[in-house]
Amino acid sequence: MTRRRRHPSLVPLSHDHRDALALAFFADHLTAHFRAEEEALFGFLRLRFADSPERLALIDQLVADHRELGNRRDAVAAADGDVLVPALVAFADLLEAHVRREERELFEHFPDGVPAAEAQALADSVRRLLGR
Repeated sequence: MTRRRRHPSLVPLSHDHRDALALAFFADHLTAHFRAEEEALFGFLRLRFADSPERLALIDQLVADHRELGNRRDAVAAADGDVLVPALVAFADLLEAHVRREERELFEHFPDGVPAAEAQALADSVRRLLGR
């Protein structure tokens, strides 16, 4: 089945739909995700990483990534024509690098020996902030 091109009169609406989907993903998912990380996880880890400047710097970088992803989201929202694809690629590339950094550099170093009650409180806080 071949896909028909949009009638030229519908192109502006299609562009709005595309932008809306990208922004909805950010608003619906990533905003809550970043909030849970910053308010629950990063605070929890900062206390436990107080004697590790490199791990504290990693947390600072992850927070900076959140801000930059917001900036890149805005760039996608403002993009049109030839700049849209590069704006989406820049957003996707940073998001991928950010997730890999969290999984490989932060989560792998979750402190050993965290009491079960504290770990459960963290999990409960993350779920609450995620709305789950």
